[in-house]
Amino acid sequence: MVFAYNLGIIGGCGHVGLPLGLSFAKKGLKVLAIDINKAAVDKVNKREMPFFEPNAEKILQEVSDKGNFCCTTDQNKIAQAEHIIIVPGTPIDFEFIPDLTQIETVIKSIVPYLQKNQALIFRSTLAPKSTDYIKKFIEANTKFIIGKDLFIAFAPERLTQ
Repeated sequence: MVFAYNLGIIGGCGHVGLPLGLSFAKKGLKVLAIDINKAAVDKVNKREMPFFEPNAEKILQEVSDKGNFCCTTDQNKIAQAEHIIIVPGTPIDFEFIPDLTQIETVIKSIVPYLQKNQALIFRSTLAPKSTDYIKKFIEANTKFIIGKDLFIAFAPERLTQ
């Protein structure tokens, strides 16, 4: 399958996903940002940043003009991206244990749109064994075998502001 986008970012209009997507788009990749925040998506589609990030609005305008970056609320478009970076929030409780509710919600919502040979990259802090849970969930709810038909990886993220 030929994918329309090199990269799809779920949570693509947030503080982690949008700068990440703009960075990839600036390097020439075709990036699709997907977000449930319609107001943020509308703002980005008007080539305006939904939050302050130094120099980002200029980059957003440049990559949008080149056709390297677009944004949508339509999750089924994730089927058109070869690599999918998922950047949900993973808030921590008072004992510093990550809450994986958002990750579970995202996985459940994208399972119907997954395509063979896609790679899912979780840009989030995950507790030990989380990728085992994700693997089992995807294999139980799709025809894919992780490591053969579909691939998963994670890149820990913990921001302090």
